[in-house]
Amino acid sequence: MRAADLIVTASTMPSNMSASLVRDNADTRTLESQGWTRIHENILIPSVQGETVR
Repeated sequence: MRAADLIVTASTMPSNMSASLVRDNADTRTLESQGWTRIHENILIPSVQGETVR
Protein backbone atom coordinates (compact mmCIF):
# COMPACT_ATOMS: atom_id res chain seq x y z
CA MET A 1 0.00 0.00 0.00
CA ARG A 2 1.35 3.41 -0.92
CA ALA A 3 1.65 5.79 2.02
CA ALA A 4 -0.42 8.35 0.10
CA ASP A 5 -3.41 5.94 0.03
CA LEU A 6 -3.77 5.81 3.82
CA ILE A 7 -5.36 8.94 5.26
CA VAL A 8 -5.64 8.04 8.95
CA THR A 9 -5.91 5.10 11.33
CA ALA A 10 -7.88 5.67 14.53
CA SER A 11 -7.96 3.48 17.64
CA THR A 12 -9.98 3.57 20.84
CA MET A 13 -8.90 2.65 24.34
CA PRO A 14 -9.30 0.41 26.30
CA SER A 15 -10.97 -1.82 23.70
CA ASN A 16 -8.25 -1.06 21.13
CA MET A 17 -10.77 -1.08 18.27
CA SER A 18 -9.35 0.41 15.07
CA ALA A 19 -10.41 1.68 11.67
CA SER A 20 -8.43 3.01 8.74
CA LEU A 21 -9.63 5.59 6.25
CA VAL A 22 -8.15 5.36 2.76
CA ARG A 23 -8.39 7.51 -0.35
CA ASP A 24 -10.72 6.69 -3.26
CA ASN A 25 -9.40 3.85 -5.40
CA ALA A 26 -6.67 2.99 -2.88
CA ASP A 27 -4.83 -0.29 -3.38
CA THR A 28 -5.51 -1.98 -0.03
CA ARG A 29 -4.16 -5.44 -0.85
CA THR A 30 -1.32 -5.04 1.66
CA LEU A 31 -3.67 -4.13 4.52
CA GLU A 32 -6.07 -6.90 3.54
CA SER A 33 -3.22 -9.44 3.47
CA GLN A 34 -2.40 -8.33 7.03
CA GLY A 35 -5.94 -9.19 8.16
CA TRP A 36 -7.82 -5.93 7.56
CA THR A 37 -11.34 -6.13 6.08
CA ARG A 38 -12.91 -3.56 3.80
CA ILE A 39 -16.34 -2.60 5.19
CA HIS A 40 -16.83 0.40 2.88
CA GLU A 41 -15.07 1.72 -0.19
CA ASN A 42 -12.83 3.88 2.02
CA ILE A 43 -12.90 2.14 5.43
CA LEU A 44 -11.04 -0.94 6.66
CA ILE A 45 -11.11 -2.60 10.07
CA PRO A 46 -8.83 -5.29 11.50
CA SER A 47 -9.93 -8.88 11.92
CA VAL A 48 -9.26 -10.80 15.14
CA GLN A 49 -8.45 -14.51 14.74
CA GLY A 50 -10.30 -14.67 11.44
CA GLU A 51 -13.37 -12.83 12.76
CA THR A 52 -14.23 -9.30 11.63
CA VAL A 53 -14.50 -6.87 14.54
CA ARG A 54 -17.51 -4.55 14.20
